[in-house]
Order: sequence, then C-alpha cells, then structure tokens
Amino acid sequence: MTAPAVRRLVALGRLEWRLELRAQIPAVAAVVCVMWTVAVAVVPASAAGRLGTGVLLLDTATFGGFFVPALFLGERADGALAALLVSPLRFGSTSACAWPC
Repeated sequence: MTAPAVRRLVALGRLEWRLELRAQIPAVAAVVCVMWTVAVAVVPASAAGRLGTGVLLLDTATFGGFFVPALFLGERADGALAALLVSPLRFGSTSACAWPC
C-alpha cells in the first residue's frame, strides 16, 4: 500500500471515529453491554453457560436491528451520500475504513 493511500485511510479512520462518537455509538454499546451483564449476573451460574450463545445472538441482533437503521436514517438526514460523492476518496478506501470500524 502506498503512503498516500495509508494517509487517506488514517484520515478516513479518524473521521469515522468522530462520526461514531457524534452518533453516540460507543455510549449506547456500553449501555447494552451493562444491560446484558446485569441480565446474565441474575441468572444462576449453572444456566449462565447455556445462555451464552443466546446472549451473543440477541446482542448482535439488537445492535444490528436497531442501530443500523438509526444510523442509516441519520446519514440520510445529514446528507452523507452527497458528501461521499464529492469526496476525493475512492470507493475502495471508503469501504476499507467502514468495514472494520
């Protein structure tokens, strides 16, 4: 990967993190984590191991089912697509940063 490409990805990563903080994604994820921790702490230890898979599935479904549509609607209201269309970033750079973030 060339140095300009790395610089673009780093800048895009910083922007992505700022947008996630603005949308309060880490805060909501922390609240969901605390809720699941309390829910599992109430369950007896013998049943907690069996509930692990269900908790992981429900947590992923909760995050995906509520967060993704909310972010999509927020990005539509902010005009994120219009900004991406005039951005000097290539499609691959945008996708490369959005995937792991």
